[in-house]
Amino acid sequence: MPRRYRCSALPRIMACPASATRPKVRIDSDNVAGRIGSAVHKALAMAYLSGVPDLPAIAAEYRVTPEDITSLFWIGKNRLGEYADALDVHRIEHGLVRDVPGTDITLTGTADLFGLTKTEPPLPFVWDYKSGSQSTNHRDQLIGYAFLLYGEEYATVKIMTAWLRANEVQIDNITPADIAAWLERLQHAIKHPRTFRPGDHCGYCPRAHECKARTALIRKSAGDFLAIADKMKALTPETLAANYTRAKLLEKVLKQFDATLKDALVYHGELPMGDGRVLYLSESPRDKLITDKVIEHCALPIEKLLPAMSISKGGLTDAIKAECERENLPKGKTIKATMDALRDVGAIVTNTIKSISIRKGESNGK
Repeated sequence: MPRRYRCSALPRIMACPASATRPKVRIDSDNVAGRIGSAVHKALAMAYLSGVPDLPAIAAEYRVTPEDITSLFWIGKNRLGEYADALDVHRIEHGLVRDVPGTDITLTGTADLFGLTKTEPPLPFVWDYKSGSQSTNHRDQLIGYAFLLYGEEYATVKIMTAWLRANEVQIDNITPADIAAWLERLQHAIKHPRTFRPGDHCGYCPRAHECKARTALIRKSAGDFLAIADKMKALTPETLAANYTRAKLLEKVLKQFDATLKDALVYHGELPMGDGRVLYLSESPRDKLITDKVIEHCALPIEKLLPAMSISKGGLTDAIKAECERENLPKGKTIKATMDALRDVGAIVTNTIKSISIRKGESNGK
């Protein structure tokens, strides 16, 4: 009987072959990050087909808040829009299945978008949205999509990863040699099911709850960090960097605990802490101003309101696209020209947000 693996699981399986083995007891996981990702993907697919969907309704369907998905949705929509004139999209959210030659492995997956570039000659591309933090091991998943879609038929397949939280599109060119090397590594991983390599890829592993290697790593990491809690600033930069993945693993465990606790409070209500205190879910009201209503009914003149108002980049690009459709103008070029003109007159101010990222290679630090 063929063994079936989803491409989304390949980064984990190829990093830790033991994670491909079925757990003795399977626990259905339900986490906020996964629900946010599913909601954002659904909203982006609907937006491509029929325009901006009802984001609050989608958020409610996946038991997340509109704030959880709105900014990620607009970033994804705008980033794809920037490539609208360069890509000929054939399918969206398309299920894929393919057997791996010479093995009993069947790969499956769902590509967010795929098609051909509008170049000469056209090149196949795969577009994938990522709503989580950037990582370096996602490439195994995307090579899997390239294999499912095109095998080794093309000299180059463009893999386009839209990292929504970083507001960045990463483009990789995959060759038949890349796919051949990837297949060899996949076959090697499947043939060594007793090899455990716990790390930051453990987050969604179905064996995480019974994995002794992961438990040992978490315990050691927690003990090590507690031991140096008051000495962090004395650590060398090299020591800090070397312990980053262990810190992120602990962070994921704590986030999972927080999400589980919140779900328990929703279901059971207030919970005793055992020391005379109780935990409960507090609510804080948030007001949202409706721009056109404010302009219509506020006593202040518009020139007094302008300093308090803001225009989102997503809303502006959507307005430009709508006008392009009415006037039959190229969307991508018009958006770029408009943004360049606004930037030239100082209407766009760019702020830099720094976040910790990982890449392969040698350090170029001081």
